[in-house]
Amino acid sequence: MEPTATGFLAGLVAKFGAAKVWMALAGFMGAALSPIFITGLTRPQMFLAVLAGFCTSLFCTEMVAHLIGLENFSYGVAFCLGLMAMNIIPLGKKMLSKRVGEDA
Repeated sequence: MEPTATGFLAGLVAKFGAAKVWMALAGFMGAALSPIFITGLTRPQMFLAVLAGFCTSLFCTEMVAHLIGLENFSYGVAFCLGLMAMNIIPLGKKMLSKRVGEDA
């Protein structure tokens, strides 16, 4: 008879699978380190930077890993996305605004 899994993390692993939970954890760790490299942020701005990094890594890791051909290294891709999200988001907005401006 197998022991029953208890706890929050065990519940997440049971629901989503270990790979997804570890990928989310890697993205969160990258996002948590991101305010170290950005100076002059208030606490709410730091919280938003971590939240943006975590959400970016959570929702974009599989797509980015597939696009750059690193499906086997998705934990590293998640960490890097979380770490660099606050730099990637303004760059993406700038590229999108240029593209929309050209099409109009």
